[in-house]
Amino acid sequence: MKKLILIPLTILVICGCGAPNYSLRVSLMSERIANTGYDTAKTEIMAMIDEYPEKPEPYYFLGIINFNAKKYADCIANFDEAERRKIEMTPDFHLQKGIALYQSGDTLEAQKSLNLAQLQKQSGTAQKFLGMILYDLGDYAGSAAAFGKAGSISSDRVSLYKYGMALYNTGMNAEALEILLRAYELSPGDDGSIGEKILFHTANLLLLDGQTEEAVRMYTEIPDGSVYAPESIYNSAEAFIREGQLDTAADLLKDYVTLRPDDNEALLNLSSVLIRTGKYVAAADILSGLIEKDYGVRAFYNYGVANHLLGKYAESVYYLAKTVELIPDNIEYLYAYGITLTEYGDIEKARAQMEAVAELKPGHEDAAEWLNQHLAAD
Repeated sequence: MKKLILIPLTILVICGCGAPNYSLRVSLMSERIANTGYDTAKTEIMAMIDEYPEKPEPYYFLGIINFNAKKYADCIANFDEAERRKIEMTPDFHLQKGIALYQSGDTLEAQKSLNLAQLQKQSGTAQKFLGMILYDLGDYAGSAAAFGKAGSISSDRVSLYKYGMALYNTGMNAEALEILLRAYELSPGDDGSIGEKILFHTANLLLLDGQTEEAVRMYTEIPDGSVYAPESIYNSAEAFIREGQLDTAADLLKDYVTLRPDDNEALLNLSSVLIRTGKYVAAADILSGLIEKDYGVRAFYNYGVANHLLGKYAESVYYLAKTVELIPDNIEYLYAYGITLTEYGDIEKARAQMEAVAELKPGHEDAAEWLNQHLAAD
């Protein structure tokens, strides 16, 4: 983030003994700080503190210098000294202190100072930092509203990222994508932490928007060592499944489970893709491992289907029976169970499954066709 040069907009006219000399020095100091002459200014400020230990302005000037040096703790201490000496509590003072508090990690106190600044004078900069604070606190609606009033974030990718994610978390996906694309355009291909976040979440929103090709392209920009790399591989596989490119999807899912071998849901999804591409043995190997872990009904179902396609009807009947036992009103499970019972030769039990399908979903063409065929055979 570019240095924010902060100077007091209101300088108190000090009355009393020595006031003209002090007022002149304050005015000159303000001008010097505005011109970023910090080294010379700091020496003179320390001299002013020695000469006028109860005056607030030198401490405020020192705080501004420490702010621009990113010494936020020192900056806040300086502002506190100025406040104790009754410096005028202008909107700029509250704004500057709020920003320093935010940068030091004290979000709650920062929010208080920024709200005080807003009460006195509307500020796009204050809204920007309030947007970031509210985002960090999980108030996404408040964060989005604050960012919407900020006028200083068009070149700030951190603010744009948080604005976009705030919109996403309030269900405004289209608006979120627009903002995140603006953040991406500021630093395409950036491999830094914020750059990786922007890439990953922008790609996710592109995928949700149906822009699969662009989403995959963006996922591939995420470096291999990134914390987002595994999820990017997984989401790319989902994109290829949508496009019907199942072999590519299978390869990506294999890469993903190599990185995360304990992700049972991914293993289950890989088995589904392998079944659809005719790799029944590989699918069965994965599913037998999931069944050993007692992963659940979908593993039983997929294993039943894989065994059916391998011609192992007894095994298929066994596992599909388990799926129907666990979820007796699932049409897909009932129909598959009926088909494998047919191949196994148990027509009466198969008929019971098909009748159940027809009852649950009148007009199910495949079940109706099966019932017609086997009614005729009787």
